[in-house]
Amino acid sequence: MNNSITLVLADDHPLLLSGLMDQLEKSSYNVIASAENGAQALTKIIELKPTITILDEEMPMLTGFEVIKKGKEKGVETKFIMLSTRAVEKHRANIIAKLGLAKRRVYSSFG
Repeated sequence: MNNSITLVLADDHPLLLSGLMDQLEKSSYNVIASAENGAQALTKIIELKPTITILDEEMPMLTGFEVIKKGKEKGVETKFIMLSTRAVEKHRANIIAKLGLAKRRVYSSFG
């Protein structure tokens, strides 16, 4: 169905990366590579020239934004989609403040 669209996925969270890959492949997308950090992602993007790359914003070695910048400098024509938890964190902070929990220590799975 979507085999003409090639995808590279990059995220340093293994569960998110494998879950995203599984769902895209189940929907007949052609995932040609995955990467666990920004440097791997950049190498695979330059080498494989995917149609679309889905990147985590915060990754080791290179951030998603750095990958995009360096890729564009190398002349890649890949379209980029950025994943981020920043909106979630801001929403969580607002809820914590509204519930009056701001003085307590809050643990986050997002680092």
